[in-house]
Amino acid sequence: MQKIEDKFLTKVRMRLEQEQAGKLRKAEGLTRCRGTTECVPEPPGGDEADMAVVSIEERLEHLELCRISSSVRSIEAALLAMELGRYGDCLRCNEPIPPRRLRAIPAAILCRQCQEAAEAGREERAWCRA
Repeated sequence: MQKIEDKFLTKVRMRLEQEQAGKLRKAEGLTRCRGTTECVPEPPGGDEADMAVVSIEERLEHLELCRISSSVRSIEAALLAMELGRYGDCLRCNEPIPPRRLRAIPAAILCRQCQEAAEAGREERAWCRA
C-alpha cells in the first residue's frame, strides 16, 4: 500500500466533494424538469416527427442521468477508499495507482490496466445483448 500525503488527500477530497455536489445539483435539475412543460415543451401539432423528437430528448436525458449516477458512484467509492485508508490502491489488483493517474482522475479506484480490462468486459457484454 502506498503512502499518500495528507495535503494531497485533503485537496483531492475537497475536489471530489465539490464535483459530487455539482453532479447531484445537475441530476436534481434534470429530474425536476421531468413531467413538466418547463424544460421540454409540448410538441406543436403532435405528429410522429414531434413525438420522435420528444422521445429522443427523453432518452438523452435518461442517458445523462445514468452518466451522472455512474460518476457519483465512482466519487463515493473514492471517498470511501479514503476513509478506509485504501485510496490510491487499485480495488481489483491491490497495486498502487500511479499518482499521475490520481491527479488526472481523482475518483480513480482502478489502475489503468484493470480499468481497461473492466471496460473491455463491459463492451463485450454489450455486444452479447445486441
